[in-house]
Amino acid sequence: MEILFKGIDVSHHQGKINWEKINKNDVQFVIIRAGYGTSTVDEQFKNNIEGAIKAGLHIGVYWFSYAGTIEQVKTEANFCLKTIAPYKKNIDFPVFFDWEYQSCDYVVKNGITPTKTLVSSLAIAFMDVIKAAGYMTGNYTNPDYAGKFFNDAVKNNYDTWLAHTGANGATKTSTNYSGKFSLWQYSWVGKFTGISGNVDMDYCYKNYPGNNSVTASSADKYLIDYKNNQSSKVVSYNYSADGNKYLSPHFQVKEFKSPDSATIKIDNRLIFILERLFTDLNCSKMIINSGYRTASYSVKAGGSATDRHVQGKAADIRPYDKKGKIISAKTVCQKLCDYGDVFGIGYISETAVHVDTRPKSAVWFGDETNGTSLIKSGYTNFDEYFNGKTLTVNSGTWNVRTIASTTGGIVTVVKGGAKYKYTKTSGGWAYIPELKGWLSSKGYTGK
Repeated sequence: MEILFKGIDVSHHQGKINWEKINKNDVQFVIIRAGYGTSTVDEQFKNNIEGAIKAGLHIGVYWFSYAGTIEQVKTEANFCLKTIAPYKKNIDFPVFFDWEYQSCDYVVKNGITPTKTLVSSLAIAFMDVIKAAGYMTGNYTNPDYAGKFFNDAVKNNYDTWLAHTGANGATKTSTNYSGKFSLWQYSWVGKFTGISGNVDMDYCYKNYPGNNSVTASSADKYLIDYKNNQSSKVVSYNYSADGNKYLSPHFQVKEFKSPDSATIKIDNRLIFILERLFTDLNCSKMIINSGYRTASYSVKAGGSATDRHVQGKAADIRPYDKKGKIISAKTVCQKLCDYGDVFGIGYISETAVHVDTRPKSAVWFGDETNGTSLIKSGYTNFDEYFNGKTLTVNSGTWNVRTIASTTGGIVTVVKGGAKYKYTKTSGGWAYIPELKGWLSSKGYTGK
């Protein structure tokens, strides 16, 4: 199955998490324990969900059940709803029912025999209450309990979050579970900056944010006419009021948030460019590493107080293909350049690209790994830059777009974009009178 999102699940066992340090390239969603039983809120729930919201992560919830009767499980479900109600608009992953080994021990201790029929009924009752309140829902289980306590009515009609790790929670690279599942908890021993100790790691195979019943109304009517070319127009949004709204099919307002501000500025044209790119590259997803920035945050991140991120006109992106693999940044830069109407493009790394909506008069194509400005170096596009050839002329290094092949032809040498006519060739060398020297494919170092 195709991995759409990578995530973690947390509770008070992780202590107080520093959500500002969580790397969104490694963690795109988090499933947070809201509480357990009929009346207990997880002591870190408020810190966790508010920190995850501020960090711009997709959010799901789970409730640990000790129920042995339908009455008890409905009480748990209603208390769960009360606990998460203040954050309803921020929850775009399911609310999961979690009934496992401690649950079983507890009900047995209280004189109840947990049959498959009973536990399945408990799960369905809980999930139906949650679903009726407008949330997506699902069932957390492992291969053992999936066979022992949950029938087909649960497994076929509700999403399964599968827990299947190696011994003692070790990372498992594959599962032989034959049933359907939408998420897989594959490890209990994840390590992330910002979290002390181990944390559970998960893969998600379903596009919950794009199918969320809570945000479906906003997804029905996008904020931007992304299908038609947009003129540059920056709009200011409020995170609380607009965060979950869809700018276009694949982008929500909250994805462009600066970590230190509730105001989010986004250029309509930027969304048009990103949606066009999403389609043309046949992406499964596109992560916004950085969108709008406040002036102070931009300086902190290595930019300037007046750059295009601060203006709401830029995004640093990481696109993924249908197999869940990162699309080469070189491919992305070349595609953006091919459009002919995108004039702010930066090669950040092998996996990340900067794009902005600057006008043609301020065109900037840059290689941020070494500070190279393509235009100042004589290149006109990324194809020339990435696929150009480095040749030797008069013991100096020149970047060459075309190689001499026959007498009297034209060879283009990157020196202010000049084109030089060569007069003769000899043994693969072309004589350029203006350079008073020979140009050769020998000495090729490539780029």
